[in-house]
Order: sequence, then C-alpha cells, then structure tokens
Amino acid sequence: MDIAHIHFYVEDITQTSNWFKEKIGLTSLGKWVKDSTVTELVGNDAVLFFISAPLDSLSPAADYLKIHPPGIADIAFYVKDILAFLSQAKRLGVKIIQAYSSNKKVLQALKIQAWGSLTHTIIHKAYSEKFLKIFVKPQLMITGIDHVVLNVPSHEFYAAVSWYQNLFNWEIQQTFDIKTDRSGLHSVALVDSQKKIQFNLNQPTSSNSQIQEFLDINKGAGIQHIALQSSNIFETVNQMRKRGLSFLSIPQAYYTQLSQRYQGIVPTLKKEEWQLLEKQQILLDWTKDNPESMLMQIFSQPIFNKPTFFLEIIERRRQVQGFGEGNFQSLFEAIEKEQIVRM
Repeated sequence: MDIAHIHFYVEDITQTSNWFKEKIGLTSLGKWVKDSTVTELVGNDAVLFFISAPLDSLSPAADYLKIHPPGIADIAFYVKDILAFLSQAKRLGVKIIQAYSSNKKVLQALKIQAWGSLTHTIIHKAYSEKFLKIFVKPQLMITGIDHVVLNVPSHEFYAAVSWYQNLFNWEIQQTFDIKTDRSGLHSVALVDSQKKIQFNLNQPTSSNSQIQEFLDINKGAGIQHIALQSSNIFETVNQMRKRGLSFLSIPQAYYTQLSQRYQGIVPTLKKEEWQLLEKQQILLDWTKDNPESMLMQIFSQPIFNKPTFFLEIIERRRQVQGFGEGNFQSLFEAIEKEQIVRM
C-alpha cells in the first residue's frame, strides 16, 4: 500500500491552494468544477493534495463544512489487488460509498466510509500507474507523506484501532501515554507490513486534553495532522520560515535537557547542525542502540482559522523507524501551551 493523495474540503479554495503553493512550494496541477464543487490539484511527484470548495449548498464539500471546520475529508490509498480489498471490506461490513469502473467495467477505485466523517478512496495501483503521471520535482525538499494522525473520542478509540487493523492488515508499531500536570493523551501507531504507511490514532485521557479540544471543535473524529518528509529539515524549515510559515515555539529548557542527554553519545550531528537545531526550534530524538539513526521533527501552527489541523515536517536519518517519545511529549506540551493561551 501507498498513500495516493489527500483531499481537503475548505471554504476558500484560492486562499488554501495559494497557501500550499506559497508556504510549502507545491505546484498547481489542474483545476476543474464538478457536482457544485471547484477542485484544484496541487503537489509534486511525491505529494498530491486535492483541495475542494463548495459553489453552492448542493456540493458534498458544503455538507462537510456544515458540521466540520476546513480539513481533511478523504485519504486515498493505492492497493495492488482492489478486488481482494473489496472482498475484505464486504466481509467486515464496511460501507461502500461509491465504486468507479472503466468503460470495460473493470473496477478501478472504491470510496469507503471510515471513522467519523472521514472517507478513504481505494485505488487500484495498476490503474494509477497507467493514467496518473506527475513529473513536478519536489521543492523545499518535500519528498513524501511520512504519517497521518487521526484523533478519535475515547469511547470509540479501540474500535477504531481494530477497524484499521482488520481492514488494512496493519500492525501496532508503538503505543504512547503522554501526560503533563494538566492533561494527557493515549496514542497507538499503526504500520503496514512494508512500513510504507504509518497511521496514528490519538484519544484524550482527560476532559481538558488538547485532543478533546480538537474533537469538540471538529465535532467528532478527524485528522489532526499529516507529516511531510524532508530530505534536509534544516534547509526546508529555513525556507518555509522565509515564506512566512509559522511553527510552534519550543522552550529553551528542551534544548538544555537535550544537550545534557546528548553527552556521552557519539555525536552524529555536525556542529553547525546542532546550532541550527535550536535556532530553527526542531525536535530531535534517536535510538539508544543506534544514535546515528535520528528523528527530527517540527510542527506548524494550525493552518486554518480553527485550532485543529496542522502540518509536521520530519526527517528520518538512516531510516530510523517509529516515533520518539521525547519528541511526542514535547509536542504535546507545546500544543498545550498554545491551548492555554486560547482559554
């Protein structure tokens, strides 16, 4: 499996598409109108975003926006055997919203109901390779989608985890219990057998958790953020800041503690990279067994008017897997700080 594309429903298509082009360096690949909806495709040869806005009340995007703030409505996946997937979905009682076939009645894609208002479009990989060719080289060193994070209410959480495990045959990679003196969350990270797709689910563990705030504002489960892979996070973040993208602030104490933790470990960051880490306020984690395998992450401010969806930029060195608990804790604390300011 691979992530094919991500579909946003927004109120102002020009504003949102321009934001992705100007701040992230994506390219417009086409624009069209269908079913009372205007859609623009932006991306490169590694990342594709469909951005749709309603033209009137008959648009599916209008129905979505009556309930939810702007955000991700659909995540599409490529599969090698769509008929086998269809059989699995039917066996599990998954709702098939629509099937798309060729003129020869060959099944090419499915749209299924996922958790909450989220849907998934399942696309036959052979069809995509034949008809969809993107040759736009990545700007800002964005080379793919690393992972997706879904926030789910506590009473639905384990059912949602099981649903994704059973339908896609994903396995649990990690679990996290993150908390501060004020609030907390529980998270499960799922991964496919080839480790191409990483899909995380969060639930709140306190009534004032930032995850609960998301669920309240979003009016149900929804995608909290996606992580974009970078081949050079220092240069990517530097360029994004110059383009006007705002990131979450990380307290100075984090880097003091990080340098203390780093002592005694063979340094694999160049001296200038260590300085840039703090200057650009990037989070760093590594494995104890292999300190050369490093995970570097940074998180944007919410990109829409409501404090729901944001982006992550991530670089994995030496193919480090999983997610660092130290980074997860620091992210939670940074978002909590922003949450307290809003109260």
